Amino acid sequence: RFIVIEHPASVKFLQFHFEGSDPVIDLPVIALSESEQRRASVVFASVGVDAPTEYSYRNEASGPLQVITTWRRAFGTDAQAAAGLAERIVREVFLLPVDEALVVTEGQR
Repeated sequence: RFIVIEHPASVKFLQFHFEGSDPVIDLPVIALSESEQRRASVVFASVGVDAPTEYSYRNEASGPLQVITTWRRAFGTDAQAAAGLAERIVREVFLLPVDEALVVTEGQR
């Protein structure tokens, strides 16, 4: 299962990965501008993620192994804490105005 929170102003998005029972927030560094990366590093440092890390994955459609540099934070089973951080990221990293609504899409991977 996944949840995507879209940023209506810029069509950027933040994706939650639910791996087993652990909500994981994943924010690829490669997709961020330099100023967004600085803001993301502050937000993630506040919850104990002090530097981007690399992980690799293989997509059946794409074939070759791909390496993504990302900020990633797992929350155990605390989906409420994960959702709270996701909203902070959308608002503070992408500078979404407080009165803008978040668009949430749910589905099965």
